[in-house]
Amino acid sequence: YNNSVCVIALAEAVSGSCITPTVTKKSPSSVSLSFSCPSGDTSRQVHCRIKQYSIKYRRYNSSNRFIEKRLPSSPSQLENLIPFTSYEILLTAVYDLPQCDIIFAPSPLLIFKTDPTAPTAPRNVRVTTRSAKDVEIEWDVPEYVNGTVNRYSVSYGKINRKHKYVSSTSTSIHLFYLKPYTTYTYTVQALVRNRLEEQLRGENSSIQSFTTRQA
Repeated sequence: YNNSVCVIALAEAVSGSCITPTVTKKSPSSVSLSFSCPSGDTSRQVHCRIKQYSIKYRRYNSSNRFIEKRLPSSPSQLENLIPFTSYEILLTAVYDLPQCDIIFAPSPLLIFKTDPTAPTAPRNVRVTTRSAKDVEIEWDVPEYVNGTVNRYSVSYGKINRKHKYVSSTSTSIHLFYLKPYTTYTYTVQALVRNRLEEQLRGENSSIQSFTTRQA
């Protein structure tokens, strides 16, 4: 083949970064990607004859090795990702250039963040102080927050009675105006917001009980 033509085609393909990755759809555990030539750059369209894609991805700023996946075409989807986590992606295209062997040209690094999802239940829920008419309840953050906690919701009430709901922006709450020497049950759950500002309610902690002291 003509070496001069090959060198020119190679230089144009690499300098043109023919593959431009774009995130088209996200969820808490997956992302859809599309790859294309730069729009309006008709001078290099002829060189964007892509046979195959190779995608490498890992958590952003991670020291772990990239995970590699071969893709036959665009668009494509990455699955089994961690919610509310930043990833970095590097794309490589296998080109079929005119009068040239197959070559590889890298894309710019793409960074994106998966969507939040409902958190797991708060951990280590316990009553820390107790009197005849009030108690203090504390807990630890969920093992998997899956977002930024907006608030915690605490449900409490007498056994077999309608429960009340109160909120806290910290990992504790003080319940007042309880009846002396009475047993209450309670649960705690975390809430996060998605990118549409909708509340995502997490799992409830296991049902626990406490009995106020005698007056």
